[in-house]
Amino acid sequence: MTEAAPFAWLSTRGYRLDAETRCWLPAGDRPEFAYTDGDAVEAALLARVRAAEDRSVLSPELSAAVTDWPSRYHLSPRRANLLRPFAAWLAGRSVLEIGAGCGALTRFLGEAGARVLALEGSPRRAAVAAARCADLDNVAVVAETLQDFPTAEGFDLVTLVGVLEYARLLFPAGADADPVDAMLARVRELLAPGGALLLAIENPLGLKYFAGCAEDHVAETMFGIEDRYRPDGVVTFGRAELGARLAAAGLGATRWWYPFPDYKLPVAVLSEAAVAGDHGLDLTPLVAATVTADPQLPPAWLFSLEQAWRAVLRNRLGGDLANSFLVAAAPAAAALPPATALAHHYAVERRPQFAKEVAVRDANPPPRRRLWRRTAAPTTPRWRVDSRRLAPAAAASDLPLRQQLTDTEFAPGRLWHGRLLEVLNEPGWTAAEVAAWAAVWLEHLAVHAGLPRADIGWDARLDGHLLDAVPRNLMVDGAAGTFIDLEWTLDGGLDFAHLFYRGLMLSLLGVSSCAAPARGQPIDLGTLFLQIAARCGYALSAADVEVCHAAERRIQHWVHGGTWIGFGELLLHPLPVRGNLA
Repeated sequence: MTEAAPFAWLSTRGYRLDAETRCWLPAGDRPEFAYTDGDAVEAALLARVRAAEDRSVLSPELSAAVTDWPSRYHLSPRRANLLRPFAAWLAGRSVLEIGAGCGALTRFLGEAGARVLALEGSPRRAAVAAARCADLDNVAVVAETLQDFPTAEGFDLVTLVGVLEYARLLFPAGADADPVDAMLARVRELLAPGGALLLAIENPLGLKYFAGCAEDHVAETMFGIEDRYRPDGVVTFGRAELGARLAAAGLGATRWWYPFPDYKLPVAVLSEAAVAGDHGLDLTPLVAATVTADPQLPPAWLFSLEQAWRAVLRNRLGGDLANSFLVAAAPAAAALPPATALAHHYAVERRPQFAKEVAVRDANPPPRRRLWRRTAAPTTPRWRVDSRRLAPAAAASDLPLRQQLTDTEFAPGRLWHGRLLEVLNEPGWTAAEVAAWAAVWLEHLAVHAGLPRADIGWDARLDGHLLDAVPRNLMVDGAAGTFIDLEWTLDGGLDFAHLFYRGLMLSLLGVSSCAAPARGQPIDLGTLFLQIAARCGYALSAADVEVCHAAERRIQHWVHGGTWIGFGELLLHPLPVRGNLA
């Protein structure tokens, strides 16, 4: 593929560029493509994309159009988080995206500077993808299936994101061949020398499926765990099986990543080194915090997924029990994209100027080995946390809220939110126990604010840089406490009442499930908050709480856009209590 005309060769293969959709269409008719979200859904998606002036990955217009699962899947900026760890590596590479859908990842690949040829078997979905990338000259969308794509071109990268699991339904193979193996063999043929495959797929043995989440494709619990896949249906693979399939296809060099909560709408992406556990860090809070970010939660949990991840990661089973895999595979290891960080965390469902990446990296990486010298003694990793804006050119904010991103060393201790999870997952928990947990936060808050604890009354006024001094940002190491990631400063100062409400409510909303409380203990957030506040020394009315909610709702709007949960709805919202399974 030449730099000057990267897609001109499509016309020599019998494709024509459709003037209306800007898709490359094959000559002659093709059978109706079997995979669809439905005519009405896809027509609405096309209308939304075409109506948007900003069609970028971080487009507020497209984020505002998210109203249900299909629109979230196709328009959410979180889709691109799957590939963000490779953004720099992608620039300038030729990419064949197989199964582009409505173009969420196609758009990111184009923005990253890759030369993208996106295949999508459904002409209607291909039209959405083409509309999404209409302003990108380095992207072409072809309404074609992999099996009918007649090219001898070699690509630096081929992507199979959410595609391999449908091979038995959509990819033809010989009578004695497994379509999964046939698809991988075809992908191998499409790689240029030094090229690689990037594949994302669900893990049937993912921990969330043991906890009660339904299998993604058939919407039945325990379907994958019980290995009920059939030769003529969808199929996913555990880590060992998938690795063996790749090796059999001549793609035996692999490098693994693990997106959380899964590959569809990831918030965090962990490297192989992260789940291997040799780093000595507790990354449980990073994984546990993604649980409530999953829009496909079960109606009832069988156990606390946040708590279970702690034991899984400590025992170095994170790779085998991850909910999804993201694996790079190639004939030779030199073709694989590098792991540039131990772990990545993304906050993108925000106004573009506030979208950010947080990465955990070794601040003291080992020197490159030089064959003509004695290898230097191995260095001890000194982990740092780097933060950066994802859209540094976005318009500056004129809000009374300022964002500060800093690079710091990884703080020792445990995240105090984890203690709340322990409290709420002990059967018979009470508001008094939650208040005791909150009291530790308040003591550390007073120290950080430079005030005696007794001076922090309900009407106290605090410095605006304490807006993020909440329990989920408190690291406790023995008697010492450190607030991390103090990202926001509120100009003009901050009411303690607002901070108290913010700290408790964000903590409680970050719990996916809890054990049954003591008899008579209310679980609605309104009553529970008032009980905790009273035990912390603050006798409040609903009117007091409503003022705090209005202040936090403003903050949420300034950061994320849109409208945060209403006061009445939040107060009535119950903590999700697991039933007694005995």
